[in-house]
Amino acid sequence: MAGKYSEERVEIVLESLRNGAPRKYAAEAAGVSASTLADWMDRVEGLRAKVEQARKRRSPAKQREEVAQAVAAQVRMPLQAL
Repeated sequence: MAGKYSEERVEIVLESLRNGAPRKYAAEAAGVSASTLADWMDRVEGLRAKVEQARKRRSPAKQREEVAQAVAAQVRMPLQAL
């Protein structure tokens, strides 16, 4: 059933967020809409904090990518050249 809450869906959302996906796309990866995720965050105790923590905690690979993009922007260099 689409949109039904499950811990598996929550883990997909959290992993997507840690990999840098915006909340909307993290929700879609779990098979729910952004509004459904927002409803869950309002109704499920502790979920909002988990989502916020996941957004702040990027994977090491994502952190390296973000740093490379920032450096490339500073030196006006194509990212592929780094």
